[in-house]
Amino acid sequence: MKKERLLLIILFIFMSLGFRVPFKEYRWDINEANNYLWIKPCARDIVLPNDVDSSDPLYGSTAIIVTTALNSIATDVNSIFASYVRLEIYPADPNNLPPGSHFEIAKAQNRTITVCAGDPSALAGGHSQRFFEGKEVVSCEIIYDPTVHRGVKDYLAMVGHEIGHCLGLDHPQDISDSLMSYYSDIEKTYRLAPDDKLGIRYLYPANVPGVSHKEEATYGLSCAYKK
Repeated sequence: MKKERLLLIILFIFMSLGFRVPFKEYRWDINEANNYLWIKPCARDIVLPNDVDSSDPLYGSTAIIVTTALNSIATDVNSIFASYVRLEIYPADPNNLPPGSHFEIAKAQNRTITVCAGDPSALAGGHSQRFFEGKEVVSCEIIYDPTVHRGVKDYLAMVGHEIGHCLGLDHPQDISDSLMSYYSDIEKTYRLAPDDKLGIRYLYPANVPGVSHKEEATYGLSCAYKK
């Protein structure tokens, strides 16, 4: 009986640790002064029925295209307090950059996340794969089930989850309110949650005085994350 209780306690602790970063030493060649990665969609103009909640930044139009959704995911990542990583959409024409673009073809060769609809038999509707040179991540490929195009929520949840993997996050084995969790509810969690943001901040810690970047339990509660 005592052994069973001990096992249950250990299991509870393990399941309550919050975000997962399995291999922090495997990382993109970016730093606080040189911090951009580019998201390159295989198709840019696919129309998604807009089913987001009224509180969502994309609320208000009946449909949006995938590049708008990807820009919104990038904005979520770029807005994480005390994290230096920045995402930007790969330009449609690298020789004709939009205003404000940080794109550089030489850098993008080793800093691109491709996002493509593909094999509908993909595990859990989608998967991602990082590619390495030594311990350096040089690209990441996301393939997702085309049925994700049925709505913006599904697209944000699936692609946002896989971009989290590309950035280095794994699945927290708990039932917390986390986009990276196996147990997340798309109706409620289709964008980065506090636990996910802490994980990204831990991987890409900006130099902000007084801010701790240690891995810490959040139990899915936003009070552990300073916006």
